[in-house]
Amino acid sequence: MRADIAVVIPLHNKAAHIAAAIESALVQTTGVSEIVIVDDASTDGSAEIARRYAGGRVRLLHRDTPGPGGYAARNFAISAAQAEWIAFLDADDVWKPDHIRNLMRMTRRFGEVGCAFSSFENDFGVQTRPQPIAPLFLTAPQPFDFATFLRGWLSIRYCPIRTSAAAFRRRVLIEAGLFPAGRASRGGDKDLWLRALRIAPAVFCAERTMLFNCIADNKVSDGTSTAKVPIICETIAQMLAERPSREIANLLERLHNQELRLYARFAFGRARITPEMKRAVRLPVGWRDWLVLSAMQATPPAIAAGIRNAKSAPS
Repeated sequence: MRADIAVVIPLHNKAAHIAAAIESALVQTTGVSEIVIVDDASTDGSAEIARRYAGGRVRLLHRDTPGPGGYAARNFAISAAQAEWIAFLDADDVWKPDHIRNLMRMTRRFGEVGCAFSSFENDFGVQTRPQPIAPLFLTAPQPFDFATFLRGWLSIRYCPIRTSAAAFRRRVLIEAGLFPAGRASRGGDKDLWLRALRIAPAVFCAERTMLFNCIADNKVSDGTSTAKVPIICETIAQMLAERPSREIANLLERLHNQELRLYARFAFGRARITPEMKRAVRLPVGWRDWLVLSAMQATPPAIAAGIRNAKSAPS
């Protein structure tokens, strides 16, 4: 049995991982209709490895210029895909065999939804750790509306949708505007999820059916900075300008400030917190975040680096 779903895999210098990713898509208990791999100008032999699988359901496409975050590659694959649904799989992650079956089971159960996403495990090589689940997602009626999704996001302080654990209707991704290619080097995935979940509700599968590779080669997060206002804040500002309900506006403002504080925390000790980040805090709801960013900005770089190193040192 095959589902009307295309797997989208952006590929850039992941020779050590790409075979495992492709094979995990091929052995799904519910088969997929197509696997679209977009090689983003790899130079380490990744494309040659992917080419071994090309043919039949597997298509290998190429781009001449690598795009930060794989956003342009994913957009290219979405435009080339024919299936109703798009499931994302990064080239260094893998699925458990029932991943697609569980997601599609949820979409059939709840009908006209725009997104299905699962929980996952963080893979550190020698061990895996389950990703915490927002308690609200285990108790709230499914499918989730936009407000429920935002509340769940705020409750756990990180985006609940991991790219390799999500599937979206292709038309919802297109209507939402696709990935912000050329406009961001990181954070573009959750920026798209926010836009897409405002359009259509989502369902959640509590089974942990994806392994997120935390120690992969050539990770995007290793080479990009968080010392500037994330793109999702721009999107939230646009949503607020459309004058949503008071409930949605409050949730969006809180999420805006939470993302600023998250980016600042990751940058602390590595780069200076820019004045733009502090000015971007939405007040009065974010006065605590403003104080935290002010303290980070005022901390001398050497002291900030020492604090960061002390927190990251093994106990």
